[in-house]
Amino acid sequence: MTVCGEFLGGNFVLYISGEMDESNVRAAAAEFDRGIEKSPSAVVLDLSALTFIDSTGVGMILSRYGRLKSAGIPLYARGLRAQTEKVFRMSGLLGIIGIVG
Repeated sequence: MTVCGEFLGGNFVLYISGEMDESNVRAAAAEFDRGIEKSPSAVVLDLSALTFIDSTGVGMILSRYGRLKSAGIPLYARGLRAQTEKVFRMSGLLGIIGIVG
């Protein structure tokens, strides 16, 4: 898995590629947290290159969603592949995270 974040127009975009699972979720969480600390207008998860996500990845996203929601910062996802979209749907993430093009 590779992960990197950047600010674009006040929004924090987190790019996650490869497989996110228990063995590497901490790297994604650390980069996510670095972006949240700077109080972005919104956070966008670019998952167009994410090929696999397990329950630890879902849990990490849910915990950050809670922090963002309490701070009034919206969370969006873009580039969902079929497997990722299925996991997001089954876990309920699609019901709480906005999807952007």
